[in-house]
Amino acid sequence: MMMGKEHMMMGEESMMMLWEKLGDSEKKMFMLRILDARIMKKEQWIEDLQYKVETLKMIKMWIEKM
Repeated sequence: MMMGKEHMMMGEESMMMLWEKLGDSEKKMFMLRILDARIMKKEQWIEDLQYKVETLKMIKMWIEKM
């Protein structure tokens, strides 16, 4: 378990070093990509929930027909 924490710390340190070397336009692009990734994750979560709701409605309809 300690190895995982050390590895994560090295990754964070590397990201901080890289962040300091980026220009303003690169930082802006990086932040936009992070936001896009978060948006896509939430959209996928919503799609998954919609699919589950549709499935439950189908099951309810079948049970009502019994």
